[in-house]
Amino acid sequence: MTPTIALIHLCAVAVPALVAVWTDFSAMRIPNRISIAMLAIFVIVMPLTVPLSEIPMRLLAGGIVFAIGLVLYALGQMGAGDVKFAAAVFLFVDPADMTFFMRILGIMALTGLLTHRMVGRIPAMRAMAPDWASWSAKGVFSYGVALSVSLIFYLLLLATEI
Repeated sequence: MTPTIALIHLCAVAVPALVAVWTDFSAMRIPNRISIAMLAIFVIVMPLTVPLSEIPMRLLAGGIVFAIGLVLYALGQMGAGDVKFAAAVFLFVDPADMTFFMRILGIMALTGLLTHRMVGRIPAMRAMAPDWASWSAKGVFSYGVALSVSLIFYLLLLATEI
């Protein structure tokens, strides 16, 4: 993926990804409209920005993520919104970069969890968003946050060629 294409993808998905962060922190859910928006962006933007031969691999990756997510959902390990949003996020990852993206996702998930837990213990910080459901959630993490931040970071890296 060229830096220009990565920048186009970043501009296209930044708003829904950031809305997913907000709703996941505040309500511990990712509304369907966010995943649908990501899918609509994929349908509109991808045929114009990547070779058409690459689209089936991206759809396959999204489908595999969705299938794995359904199993995790059935086992009570992942929320339904996270499953749908994860599948939509993976549509924007270059198939050649899947391992690289998974590393970013792992780092962002761990960093996000630790940061959220530490910030949540600071009364002044917690007071800035006192109604966030994520402050009091026990045994769960806002995985949509890690997905969104990972996608944005990944596309930024590609766009800036770092």
